[in-house]
Amino acid sequence: MEKIEIDLPEDYKAAKKLLERIFNKKLEYLFKMGILPTKKISKKILLDFQNFYSKKIRESKRKEMFFAVSKISELIKLDYCLELLETQGAKQLREYLKKLEKEKTKASKSLFSDREFNIFNKKVSELGEHPKLEKVKEIVKNELEKKVIIFTQYRITVDEIAKKLREIEDAKVGILIGQRFGLSQKHQVRVIRDFEEGIYNCLLATSIGEEGLDIKGVGTAIFYEPVPSEIRSIQRRGRVARLIKGKIYILITKGTRDEAYYWTAYHKEKKMKNFLVRENLEKYC
Repeated sequence: MEKIEIDLPEDYKAAKKLLERIFNKKLEYLFKMGILPTKKISKKILLDFQNFYSKKIRESKRKEMFFAVSKISELIKLDYCLELLETQGAKQLREYLKKLEKEKTKASKSLFSDREFNIFNKKVSELGEHPKLEKVKEIVKNELEKKVIIFTQYRITVDEIAKKLREIEDAKVGILIGQRFGLSQKHQVRVIRDFEEGIYNCLLATSIGEEGLDIKGVGTAIFYEPVPSEIRSIQRRGRVARLIKGKIYILITKGTRDEAYYWTAYHKEKKMKNFLVRENLEKYC
């Protein structure tokens, strides 16, 4: 597996720095208020505390609990903005910000009443495409004769990659997405068959391509972003390794959560393999 490190452009870095400042100010406030017990926070911790206070609302209906849920929701939304900015691209982030602006929740209204957040929104409107897109195009151009599958977590990123790859003269792009995005099981099977038969030579897939579907003839795989799950990482690699020895490229934006997700999955997988080795040794010794 070849790691390809991507430099975040300077305008992206400036937007990232501003967003992190907004996030940290709100985090500091919740810490001082006693709503969060630590400033060392993750998405999982935020979701856990949001569920904790939501449960308290059902028990007592106290207004302080509603306030806590709303403010934690702001942090979750900001964290998601940061993930899209770092790992996906400006177009994906702009679409999410448009959706937030239309929401009637207190959390969304509070964000858009924040002067710094509106400055951030303006910066995002001026950003170009994420450099990962050009890198994917470059790899596909070189590997197209071997049949390529590209994995990404986000449906909107599938569309952005497809648009970019259609700039390649010989690229015939198929899209494999889940039923919740509107692609029936029958249509999924047809897309896979068309890929195997050469009607498509490049297949873009969300997580549906990782789980249980048998896709033959893949020569090269590109992971648009790492995932923190060792199971999903193994499933993704298996798509290539099942029938032939193919190339695997993983795109990692330097200085972002891409790096954290890559090493999280790496260490989890290593730990799992060590556990299985010990289990087998104990079984046969």
